[in-house]
Amino acid sequence: MSHQIVGTKVNATKHEQARDPREASRKKSLTREFPPNSKATRPYAALRAGHCPSGSVTIGEQCLVFHLNTLSWDAAKDACATIGQSLASLTNPDDTVAYTYATYGDVNFWVGGTDADTEGTWLWLSGASIPNDPALFPWGSYEPNNCCGGEHCLELWPSKNGFNDNRCIVTQPYICQIAHEDLCWWKHMESFAGSTW
Repeated sequence: MSHQIVGTKVNATKHEQARDPREASRKKSLTREFPPNSKATRPYAALRAGHCPSGSVTIGEQCLVFHLNTLSWDAAKDACATIGQSLASLTNPDDTVAYTYATYGDVNFWVGGTDADTEGTWLWLSGASIPNDPALFPWGSYEPNNCCGGEHCLELWPSKNGFNDNRCIVTQPYICQIAHEDLCWWKHMESFAGSTW
């Protein structure tokens, strides 16, 4: 008897999927796996809903804006500043790697980390330190390595489940961060206009 009930449930599910194949595709896209050995704490779909303005993504307490046009690290830093943002100093690096991999696949992104002042001493643009220890920060395998000299800028490297030091002149997409005070302004303006977050 229980075998028939299970069979009925399976058939109902297949029937529902046949009725709306877009729903099955949407569910599949929301459950794309994290990169191998990911330390992410939750499915990236849960990170998408949050307190950030339209066009940005909530990851932890940050609002991040992913830009797909390609710039050098310095040009990306300037581009973020031009729109009142900063090249992202990530507070949830594992979740950001997981989201980026699930959403953009193997595309690398500049983020706001550098060791340009002192080789091997990695800092976010916010001033917070970035540990060199892979147990404390999700560096890619054998990174940072300053390969061939001159790798002083931090890139998010989703295909390697972490981060890499790279030459700052490389052009690639980048991630900006909306400042906390700007989030307060957005929330105030949207509540004033009667819309909800």
